[in-house]
Amino acid sequence: MHSRFDRRAFLAAAFAAAAPAGFADAGRKAPPFETKTLIGRRIRLEDYKGKTLLLVFWATWCPHCRRYLAAMQELYKEYASRNVEMLALSVDETGWKVVAPYIRDHNLTVPIALAPAAAQRAYDTSSGIPVTAIIDGDGNQIRRFVGGPNTEQLRGLLQALTKKA
Repeated sequence: MHSRFDRRAFLAAAFAAAAPAGFADAGRKAPPFETKTLIGRRIRLEDYKGKTLLLVFWATWCPHCRRYLAAMQELYKEYASRNVEMLALSVDETGWKVVAPYIRDHNLTVPIALAPAAAQRAYDTSSGIPVTAIIDGDGNQIRRFVGGPNTEQLRGLLQALTKKA
């Protein structure tokens, strides 16, 4: 009987893994946030109503985050005209002191702001970064990744979401 339970658990996990990517968290409202850009422009979740938002929590000291942000920059250019917005929220404790030079040195045009502590808690960055939340135009969190999905996985999710819009 015990081995039968294990097999069922294995099959359940396999079916869950094979489910259509990106929609496991559908319907959950994304936690609101508010922050400011380097030039002082206020940004809130509500500003993205009607658009798909790729929200990423990252840090300049995180090697995986740096690679991921470079990929995000490519996707930002690719999806700019497809009703997809992107926002990278830095969790760097020293704030703009390290983030501003990083933006400049890497020629980043993807919007970047500092992640308020409340947003870090709401999107649970405690288990590691980068953390990515894909939010639909109605403010629903469609998917959340810890560690960052690969570029092709993100591209597939974004294509599916932009076809629905």
